[in-house]
Amino acid sequence: MTERLSFQRRFCLFNGLFAMLCMGAAYAWGVFVIPLENQFGWLRTQTSLAFTLNIMLFALGNIATGILSRRFSFSALMRMGAVFMGGGFFLTSLATQSWQLYFTYSLLGGFGAGLAYNCVVSSVPQWFPERPALMTGILLVGYAMSSAIFGPLCNAVITSYGIAEAFLLIASVSFLGLLLASFGTRVPSSEQKKALPAPLQRTGKSGTDIPSGVMVKTSLFWLTFFVLCFTSGSGMIFINHISPMLTEELGVQAAFAASVISVVFFFNASGRIIGGFFLDKYGMKRTVFSITGLMLFAVSVATAGLHFKITPLLIVSGVCALFAFGANANMIPSLVRELFGQKYFSLNYSLMNLSTVIVSLMPTAIGTLQMYFGGYTIPICGLAGLNVLTILLAAILIRQHERSRS
Repeated sequence: MTERLSFQRRFCLFNGLFAMLCMGAAYAWGVFVIPLENQFGWLRTQTSLAFTLNIMLFALGNIATGILSRRFSFSALMRMGAVFMGGGFFLTSLATQSWQLYFTYSLLGGFGAGLAYNCVVSSVPQWFPERPALMTGILLVGYAMSSAIFGPLCNAVITSYGIAEAFLLIASVSFLGLLLASFGTRVPSSEQKKALPAPLQRTGKSGTDIPSGVMVKTSLFWLTFFVLCFTSGSGMIFINHISPMLTEELGVQAAFAASVISVVFFFNASGRIIGGFFLDKYGMKRTVFSITGLMLFAVSVATAGLHFKITPLLIVSGVCALFAFGANANMIPSLVRELFGQKYFSLNYSLMNLSTVIVSLMPTAIGTLQMYFGGYTIPICGLAGLNVLTILLAAILIRQHERSRS
């Protein structure tokens, strides 16, 4: 591999990481919730719906990239995402009605983020065939860390200037950042692919490129879909509910709960990189069982912590759950490549990522059960049962995959 090609690889990786940092600013939504409710008198159901719709439109933006990438370059689609996101958040700064918020933040912002996100995860790992999962993990860390960076920044802007100014900040970052990153978003040429390192044999890639229409008719797709969906949903439940579990169930101070959340989010980020390294080195079977097993362990420990009122157990469960959640985020694009090939990856990945629609509803379901039972113990115990089912589905998935390769 020439020195020029090595530089191009590093440049594409850092360019993709920069794009992820810019588009992830949209997910600093938590700092806007209470200020919006106070200023406009909106209910929590209205502000929660805005975020849920944003996630759903994010999934549709992913699908749009998968379809449009057949005719347009990822660079052009990234610029389209920049226009949608920048324009969406600019209009959000002018919104005074909840329906306007749904159109600007949810539809335009979510759709634009989905467009740009798929461009990055579809293009950058192609430059690193010897370790695609690890590179995907690095990209996803940028996406996860973006909200941690822009959350406090937006909160400071809201406090000093106002809500509209904070939305204008995100509009500027997302538009200018994605526009700049679009010029460096590309896939390697045929000649460059020949000069790149060979894929690791341990990844177990079959080399079979399966079209999307065929993929969705296979049991392998649906097994993968639900394994990834239930694992992601379990992690999302911890993200949304670990703070009230600590404060309401165990009587922990809010400041201490906030510190715990900061710690578990660090493990969320590290899980994305370590999970990618593990997948590249040890392959699909060990990775899938390790992540699903760790999530079951986390939920089981949380059940015990809630039942016996032991705070350290709940903290340990949060750390394990968020680590597994981060690793699972990496596993979604990585398994799509391994099981269904690279040729149709963009659309195949977007269809697999529709699981985020179900994932976005799982925290709400747990919250509803918590209100019905008057506590978290029974709902989290039921979540443990769901994770047992997830491991069983994972075992069937691995068995079918091994049969298809033999």
